[in-house]
Amino acid sequence: MHEGRLVLPIENVGAGPAINVRGGAEAVGGGVITGSGRVLHPVEGLSAGRTNALVFDPSGEGNLEPKMQITMRLLYEDVAGITYATDLRYSVSAKAFQCAVIVPRTFARRSAKASSIAVARKFFAQRSLDRLDGCVPC
Repeated sequence: MHEGRLVLPIENVGAGPAINVRGGAEAVGGGVITGSGRVLHPVEGLSAGRTNALVFDPSGEGNLEPKMQITMRLLYEDVAGITYATDLRYSVSAKAFQCAVIVPRTFARRSAKASSIAVARKFFAQRSLDRLDGCVPC
């Protein structure tokens, strides 16, 4: 905490840049949300292996001072425009973070699309056509 704001150090551990890194947070005490906030100034770009910090500004009633735990969701895009999410939870009693990266469903659709395109290319190649009009590379 710094001047009523929650400051969260972040590091990009992925292979490529993280773009438009932003998020929201909720502080919980006694099973009740005691405050919430969001990042007003997203990190525009974070190269692989680099660090920065997100600053969560409190919004509405309450503050972001963690009573029992604080939960956060970070959102960011890759260079293809696919949005990823990382859910974080900080436990005051354990003094530890837990996190889970949420992989977008578009990977399943992309794989299916790539597979369909490969089958179609094979089909047309057998008919001596060398390309598919209107086919967008994955």
